[in-house]
Amino acid sequence: EIPRWEDLLSDQGLFVVHHCCAAWSDGVLQDDNYEFQNLDKAVYSGTKQKCDFCNRYGASICCRATKCCKFYHYPCAAAAGTLQIFSSMSLLCVDHLNQAKPSEVICNVCKTMGDPQDQMFCTICANHYHSKY
Repeated sequence: EIPRWEDLLSDQGLFVVHHCCAAWSDGVLQDDNYEFQNLDKAVYSGTKQKCDFCNRYGASICCRATKCCKFYHYPCAAAAGTLQIFSSMSLLCVDHLNQAKPSEVICNVCKTMGDPQDQMFCTICANHYHSKY
């Protein structure tokens, strides 16, 4: 059942949105002052969208593949094995990893391409690494 708006508000009448969930949400942009634009649309959309990993509402980050309907929360995207691409703030679900551009799967240690399913994404430095490192 889709949650009711009033059940999602904090005691102060506000929505709580995680920074990375907001930054990676489809259609959300940051201006020169790092303020989010179009965040209201992502929040509204997320209230009706379940995460393909945890099956809970609030998912607002979608696979960038055309016609893919998979949505995730930011931490669930990593747990689900998606390829997170910092340069475009987008991701590819495991069903669409073959659509990754070679430049998006470069290991930061050995500087070679790798299998996207065998790479880790560091959420601090935004680089990919072969899992053997």
